[in-house]
Amino acid sequence: MRSTPALLMLALAFTPIHSPRSQQNDQQLLIDALGDAKISLQEGILSAQRNGRPIAVQFEMKSGKLQLTVETEKDGKFFRTNVDHTNALIDKAGQITDRPDLIQAKSHSAAMAHASTELKVAADKAVASAAGSRAIAVVPELTDGHSVARILLLSGGRLLDVTERLD
Repeated sequence: MRSTPALLMLALAFTPIHSPRSQQNDQQLLIDALGDAKISLQEGILSAQRNGRPIAVQFEMKSGKLQLTVETEKDGKFFRTNVDHTNALIDKAGQITDRPDLIQAKSHSAAMAHASTELKVAADKAVASAAGSRAIAVVPELTDGHSVARILLLSGGRLLDVTERLD
């Protein structure tokens, strides 16, 4: 495992690029807000599965509020599902139609097409490897022809970047 302060970009994988100072502020806001989350990222994945196969998931800050967002794929279409971080119920779900978001979802889908391991299992394994940690983002990617999950963990107030093979 390696700690990567700049890994905030993974936690903000669904959002536009920020300046380094803004990233640090966003990172601290996210870390502080995670104290309000009553469910785990893995519970959010399970909840969102009714909208398709999860292909990426993360806790993020939207308009100053904590949000658990799960990208799913079903019947060749891509959806963004917001799961309530206090009770694991779906707040809102909608099809992804915005071109940049759709391109990103297709990239996640391509990585998951080669995966034999689901995102939840990868997150569980990463959390188990770092006692007392909490998964806050799982984003698949293809690396050297292999499907891997980049997992961002929060452990002791620090962000840790963990990579788990999915194939």
